[in-house]
Amino acid sequence: MPNRPRNRGFTLIELMTVIVIVGVLLAVALPRLLNMRQEAHRATVATVAGDFRAAAVLASQLCRLRSWANRDNLPGLGSGTVDFNANCYPADTSGSNLTAANAARCVRIFQGIMTSTYVVNTTTAANVDFRVTLVGGNCRFTLQRDTSTVRRFDYTPGTGTVLNLVNP
Repeated sequence: MPNRPRNRGFTLIELMTVIVIVGVLLAVALPRLLNMRQEAHRATVATVAGDFRAAAVLASQLCRLRSWANRDNLPGLGSGTVDFNANCYPADTSGSNLTAANAARCVRIFQGIMTSTYVVNTTTAANVDFRVTLVGGNCRFTLQRDTSTVRRFDYTPGTGTVLNLVNP
């Protein structure tokens, strides 16, 4: 009998098995990969809110230690000089230490106590990471990258608290 060369290719069953395994892996992994963006946004807001809280507390402690209450234009911890209110909480960076806030003041507070590359502004321009608004006397920082879910935190200049973290 002649020696016939043996076919060394894959059988149809082997190919179908590989396709099924790859399909199952994609079905399991794809939703997880799609959810990573939401997790990144959640982590961003949680991190920035925590960093802002820590910076506000650190600035407040520095104010108390050096008796800077109700003083303006003192060395800050971020990109500017910080104005402290009577309670020793960061209130501005433009020479005004009142507890009453406005959105522009909130932007300056963020920039004054944070060493951050995040862009904060009162507008929704394309390069803005956090839009700043004033709600009930609180500075509200809302993440702009995630348009499907509201992710934000609030800062109260009068009490120095970071609250109302909304980060579903």
